[in-house]
Amino acid sequence: MKSKELKIYNIPREKPPLLAMNIKPRKLLFVLLWMALLLFCFSPTFSVLGLVASAICLFALVAMPDRPLLDIYETMLVVYDDHLPDTCFCIYWDELLSWQYIRTQQTDRLRLELVDGQHVECDIFRSRKLFFYLNLLAHGKEKKLIRKRGKNG
Repeated sequence: MKSKELKIYNIPREKPPLLAMNIKPRKLLFVLLWMALLLFCFSPTFSVLGLVASAICLFALVAMPDRPLLDIYETMLVVYDDHLPDTCFCIYWDELLSWQYIRTQQTDRLRLELVDGQHVECDIFRSRKLFFYLNLLAHGKEKKLIRKRGKNG
């Protein structure tokens, strides 16, 4: 079986990833920062709001920690370990049995099951691109989460 746990520097990188997910949504923060700066510069009535929003965005971009969650390549999925920052798990698409998006109150998780019965889980956030690539590269392998109804419903 080719799928295994590796050190990050041993990842077989043939091309740049199709999707790289980090904890910090940098693109969104940059867009919000530019909008806040435009609001600060061109709207005298909302300049304080623009200044506060730009300060929050700058703080999030500079001071808050960031780490990778996963990378999607044409041949494999790389899931980074939350507890060991220099370790990742490379999963080849042909060895993936199923994937499941699990939404809880605390966090969203992606659960992957391999053909040898091994389970890999990682923190994730909802993303259209993520679901697009998972459905494209692991077509028909999604396992739907069945929610049980309460006594009243």
